[in-house]
Amino acid sequence: MIPKVLSDSMGFLCKHPGFFIPRLIDSTNWSFILYFWLRQIFNLTTNHQIQHLYSILLVLPIAFLFWQITIIINSMYPVLVKQFRVNGLLKMKQAFQEALYKYPHAFVGNALPIVIMALCSLPFGGLAIWGYLGGIKILLYVGSILVAVVAIIGSIIFFFSPTAVILEKGNPLNAIKHGIKLCKSNLKEVTFFTIFSFLVLSLAIRFGGTLQEYGIVGFFLSRYLGAIILTYTSVINPNIYIELK
Repeated sequence: MIPKVLSDSMGFLCKHPGFFIPRLIDSTNWSFILYFWLRQIFNLTTNHQIQHLYSILLVLPIAFLFWQITIIINSMYPVLVKQFRVNGLLKMKQAFQEALYKYPHAFVGNALPIVIMALCSLPFGGLAIWGYLGGIKILLYVGSILVAVVAIIGSIIFFFSPTAVILEKGNPLNAIKHGIKLCKSNLKEVTFFTIFSFLVLSLAIRFGGTLQEYGIVGFFLSRYLGAIILTYTSVINPNIYIELK
C-alpha cells in the first residue's frame, strides 16, 4: 500500500501539472510577506529607525490573514485528488468553491491540532527556555527533544484532520475523530507518511534557499522550487485517506 500511494501520487503530478498551481500561488503570497519582513529587519538593524519595527509588527496580522488563504488553498487538494481519482480531471473553480464553502470546517481542522499540540508542548518549551536563560544545557536539550516528540506524535494523531474535515460531511469535530480513528487503525502507514512528509518538508525548505544569491529573482524562484516539492505531500495526504477508506 505505501509504494502504491507514493507511486500514484507522483503519477498524479506527472499526468496533470495543474496540481502545482494552488501551491505556487500560496508560495507567491508568502514569498512577498517573507521578503518584506526580512527587508524591514535588515533596515531596523542597520538604521535603527522605529518605523521599521512598526512595519515588522504589521506583518503579524497580515501573516494571519495569509494563513487563512493557505488553509483554503490546502483545502483544495482533497477535492482535487478526489476529482482526479474519479474522472482524471481537475476542476480548479469547483475545488476552490468547495474549499471556500468548507472554510469554517477547515479552520477547525487546522487550528485545533495546533492549539492542542502547543498546549501539550508548553511545559517542555518552558523547560527549554529555562535551560537556555539559565545556561543549563541539559534542560535546554531535554526540553527541546520533548517538544519535538510532542510535535511528531501530534502530527501522527492529527495527520488526516485537514483532509477529513473537507471530505467528510457534518460536524468538523466528528470528521477529526474519524481521521484519528483511521490513523489508529493504520498506525504503521500513517507513521511512515508523517515522517516522510517531514523529510519532504525539510527538502523543500532546503531548496527554498538555494538561489538567494541571485537577488530577488532567485529568492522567489527558490521558493517556487520548494513549493513544487511540497506539492507532493499535498497530494499524498488525501490520496492515502481515500485509499484507506
